[in-house]
Amino acid sequence: MTHEPDVRPYHHPSGGWGSARSLGNILRREGVPLSGWLVLLRQNKPDGFQCVSCAWSKPASPLPFEFCENGAKATAWEITSHHATPALFAKHTVSELWTWEDHRLEQAGRLTEPLRSTAAVGNPNGRTSGCCRCSLQSRRSGFGQDQSRQSTSTEPAQL
Repeated sequence: MTHEPDVRPYHHPSGGWGSARSLGNILRREGVPLSGWLVLLRQNKPDGFQCVSCAWSKPASPLPFEFCENGAKATAWEITSHHATPALFAKHTVSELWTWEDHRLEQAGRLTEPLRSTAAVGNPNGRTSGCCRCSLQSRRSGFGQDQSRQSTSTEPAQL
């Protein structure tokens, strides 16, 4: 099922109130409409945290909204209230999840428990064990390639 994005011409300045409204929609969709703004007020601040998406600097005298829209979206996805529980992995194999678009994987939510997979779970890397999340992430970033992070167990996945 392919979702066509709703793209319309925008003839206003970038950033500003249109961007703030868009971020409000994203924070609401992620289930953090109020707490998300509080988190963003600490993003890229000397006493806060670095953007999770880029290398935006932490200026000595930052503005209240010292982040770009994409960085704010990435932070919203990190602090989402959506959770990928063991039920997700009971319903879908790792091989199936491997075929999902990145956006759909993000919408599944954040992992709630450590996971370990085996060949019985359908690991597309051909490994007999390893971390489900590492398997999913490895196609995008190379993460999970470190063999020392993987279990040598051949037991069925325990969720």
